[in-house]
Amino acid sequence: FKVGSALTANVLSNVVLLNGANPCNVFFQVTSAATLNGTTFAGNVVARDAVTLGVGAALNGRALTTAAGAVTLSGGNRVGGCSAAVAVCPTITLTPAVLPGGMVAVAFSQTIVATGGVAPNSFAVTSGTLPAGLTLTAAGVLAGTPTAAGTFTFTVRGTDANGCFASLVFTVVIAAAPVPPPVCPVITILPASLPNGTVGVAFSQTLTGSGGPGPFTFGVTAGTLPAGLTLTPAGVLAGTPTAAGTSTATIRGTAANGCFAELSLASTIVLPVPVPTLPQVFFVLLASGLAALGYARLRQRGFAR
Repeated sequence: FKVGSALTANVLSNVVLLNGANPCNVFFQVTSAATLNGTTFAGNVVARDAVTLGVGAALNGRALTTAAGAVTLSGGNRVGGCSAAVAVCPTITLTPAVLPGGMVAVAFSQTIVATGGVAPNSFAVTSGTLPAGLTLTAAGVLAGTPTAAGTFTFTVRGTDANGCFASLVFTVVIAAAPVPPPVCPVITILPASLPNGTVGVAFSQTLTGSGGPGPFTFGVTAGTLPAGLTLTPAGVLAGTPTAAGTSTATIRGTAANGCFAELSLASTIVLPVPVPTLPQVFFVLLASGLAALGYARLRQRGFAR
């Protein structure tokens, strides 16, 4: 930025950099003198003449002169070097560090999460190519149904609300759908039904396949799983449910020779049973006690007669 004449920044005329901008990369060129009085100024001030920092001035950057001008510091002020200004952003971590593999024609879903920054976070692919049939939403959900086999490498950037970000390179292997033999045996997927789950309580159920050579590979081909649950290729349906309701998903179990079976499974998630509070327990006991006392008195009256 070029200032055509003298620069004077007074109290309350603070300069703040947004979205994680580094003060070391911002320069204010002043054609004459620069004076900062009791203000917080972010960026490097480059003046042709003198640079003066008055009492209480804070410069988050460097003070430079291009001629014979001097840099004058008054008592009670501070100048932050760029080495201190670089650490503007917190450390942001993307998880999971490794994505599971997929299979052609089998639905895929994995949520990428960023921690360490300021929510909300947004996600985008900055290089490479996603597997054909998959998309990444701004919320970090990588999902879809793969349409081609291969190894795909891409970089995902997670950016927080302040513009701070982290990037992670992922490699996803999409396996080709096995070609089943002309005649397949009867494949069975167990269990035939799922137990109920509870919101906020960890859930885990392993699906197994029989009737064909192992190992079996499992995936969702239609419908949706309950929010908070995922199904691994090994058949582990697990997670912590986040919403009550009933979801129906079609699960395909594929044997090593390509033979498969599909099973429609309904998952019911219920709300947790509320635990009575102390006042509730007290009133329940009181009501029970009064009822028992009344019954005892009636019996006493009966015996008295």
